[in-house]
Amino acid sequence: MLVASILQNKGNDVLTISPDATIRNAVSMLKGHGIGSLVVSTTGRDVAGILSERDIVAALDDEGAGLLDQPVSHLMSRDVTTCKLADTSQRTFGDHDRPPDPACARC
Repeated sequence: MLVASILQNKGNDVLTISPDATIRNAVSMLKGHGIGSLVVSTTGRDVAGILSERDIVAALDDEGAGLLDQPVSHLMSRDVTTCKLADTSQRTFGDHDRPPDPACARC
């Protein structure tokens, strides 16, 4: 399946958050929009990293509630895979052990 087909069904809206925002702000955005991850961006168009619910839950278990006041940059993954609309889902997402991060037409 092509990435373009996935986005046709899913939509290509992607929410971003600043690396300086708190994890608490990220949790509020994730819950409020019913999504599982946020693209971390300094401008709203660049990709500095990604932050997922899984990242937050794992870190809460390790670090406790104090994590919520830490900046997103403390926890975000900096190694983000990008793709083109013409790429296949297998090439892009492969056989990851976790759900794929968001895909967007402009990435």
